Amino acid sequence: MMTRPRVAIIGTGGTIASVGKGPLDLLDYAANETMLHVAEIIARFPEVHEVAEILPVRYEAIPSPKVFFPEWKALVLRITALCQEEPELAGIVVTHGTASLEETAYFLNLTLHVTVPVVIVGSQRPASALSSDAGMNLVNAEVVKISVNTYVTTKISYANMLAEICERLPGADVDVVTDALGKDTRIGGKYLKGAVGYGGPCFPRADIA
Repeated sequence: MMTRPRVAIIGTGGTIASVGKGPLDLLDYAANETMLHVAEIIARFPEVHEVAEILPVRYEAIPSPKVFFPEWKALVLRITALCQEEPELAGIVVTHGTASLEETAYFLNLTLHVTVPVVIVGSQRPASALSSDAGMNLVNAEVVKISVNTYVTTKISYANMLAEICERLPGADVDVVTDALGKDTRIGGKYLKGAVGYGGPCFPRADIA
């Protein structure tokens, strides 16, 4: 049986959590004033369990225009505490309304200091809509999180392979080689360093998945 990475999903609300008056309510769904908490979103889209072992984390269920500094600060603290409470987490997905998703992402990028990937995801249509993109977006967010880990481990492993080759070639310097590779903007220099290892549960689980 495939080992699935453990992923926490934190709900904040927004369109992805919204429930309209019916499956054809694609525009005025906010008037229904009904939003799902994260466990309810996951129950509506059980396919997310095929990608990862899901840990739902109840947080908020509010429209994203109401997300300001107090909510950002609380979210940073919650994510930080969650990483300490759940050291085997491979990553975190935050569901969010699209009206202020970019602002929240920017704030988290400036203030979060955790080692796991954090992916923020929203949707253009409510969870209750006949043509909702909420479920697929949530699955894609999980795949993105796993892909980040596997990409990083691939670069580390590749750099170590280059280090072994350079050790066998007189005069070859792996630092010179990886530095030159890193200058290519398609590759970049991050995590491209010989003799760097990786451990913990996050990377191995994602690699297996």
